[in-house]
Amino acid sequence: MNEWDVCAGVLRGCDNVSFYTVALATSILIFTFFGKFETIYKIKNVPPYLFLTGFISAFIVLGITFLIPKIGARKLFILSIAGQIVMAIIASHFGTLKSPQNPITFRKIIGAILLFSEA
Repeated sequence: MNEWDVCAGVLRGCDNVSFYTVALATSILIFTFFGKFETIYKIKNVPPYLFLTGFISAFIVLGITFLIPKIGARKLFILSIAGQIVMAIIASHFGTLKSPQNPITFRKIIGAILLFSEA
């Protein structure tokens, strides 16, 4: 690793700061012009586990940025979709998240195997 690699890494970190600053400013402007201030107090009624979605999303973005150079965009996309379908099959089998129960069938298993075989 030479000095330019280190410099490029530092500059890449600065890109994130500007992105989040613009995102925060945009959010504040949208809320100021179109939001209702009474809605801020409703945040106390939100179940705590719903706040994990932001953390999970940030973890997924971090994982994607780490994995694309390692396994390639094609494989990552196929594995992401396959993982979502497998979790949907499991969630619907047990009826989690108040979804209707739909048992796992041989056809669903074959479909999931075919998805993973393409990766």
